Amino acid sequence: MLLAVLLVRGGCDVVVVEARTEISPRPRAIGIHPPAAAVLAEAGVDLGRGSVRIRGGEARADGRTLGTMAFGHPGVISLPQQEVERMLRATLHELRPGALRLGERVTSLTAVAHGVRLRGTNVVADLVVGADGVDSTVRRACGIRFRRRPGVAHYLMADLPGSAPTDDGLAVLNFERGGVVESFPLPGERRRWVAVMPRVAEPDLRLLARVVAERTGFRLPEHGTASSFTARQHLARSMVAGRVVLIGDAAHEVSPIGGQGLNLGWLDAKTLATLLLRQPHPSSAVLREFSKRRRRSATWAQALAGFNMLVGRRLPLPLHRLRSLAIRILARPPFRGAFADAFTMRRR
Repeated sequence: MLLAVLLVRGGCDVVVVEARTEISPRPRAIGIHPPAAAVLAEAGVDLGRGSVRIRGGEARADGRTLGTMAFGHPGVISLPQQEVERMLRATLHELRPGALRLGERVTSLTAVAHGVRLRGTNVVADLVVGADGVDSTVRRACGIRFRRRPGVAHYLMADLPGSAPTDDGLAVLNFERGGVVESFPLPGERRRWVAVMPRVAEPDLRLLARVVAERTGFRLPEHGTASSFTARQHLARSMVAGRVVLIGDAAHEVSPIGGQGLNLGWLDAKTLATLLLRQPHPSSAVLREFSKRRRRSATWAQALAGFNMLVGRRLPLPLHRLRSLAIRILARPPFRGAFADAFTMRRR
């Protein structure tokens, strides 16, 4: 959606084919980092509406603060992904009514004389961009291998009202012996709570509340709905195959903790839009360079996400104490600024 808006603003003819007719209601990413916020502003999305700003982070363990981290201006914007998608849809409709075609599912791709035909639709395009997620039909149609990368963890999550363990505007990471518990500000005086734990058959808010209380001593309200997810990481062998380009989760699956994957996809879109507006018919060499650059960024994001999952796991007491010491050191200069830049993707 972001790529489409950027291209239409630049004068390109764009069609977005979307199998869903409604925006998914399930909890999704919330953290918008400064580079992505700048791109969304360029697209005409007003992130000030209904959002809150996460101005920094605080690391804790055993009831003590290990260190703090400031994210600088404008910080990380907390706004559910669904709200951004609604605004992008509205913007695209205003700029190019009919460009978004809902309820149409691409089943495969076929090369034709003047481009690529999207089977399941009547669309023939000069260039196809697959932004169709981890289970990408476009990627499979191109035969691009999706390689497993280090990092896997299971989490319980809930968005709850009135649950704040600290000053508003701070993300809090509790690195406890039983595993990490994280909480992030949400619009509407709510917070998102996430706890790493073994896979569960059915997500249960009472289970999440018990785990949070056991690890941190903080008691959550037990009225609401919990969800579970598994964080995995994959990277496409290439993001380009002929006249087809992959972006977002179709090209790289990154742990959703910290919003790295969502923001990485938006930066893919910006990089590709800039390339296409300069060269509407880019050569194979130019597209390969795009793939190389964005895969490098994805590899870095996956390394950071893998580090987060490793640091957040359950540990025996000696290793837990060692982790706390390491976090104390990393939360001080000269490391603190570099970590803040890494987590907010200022150098991506």
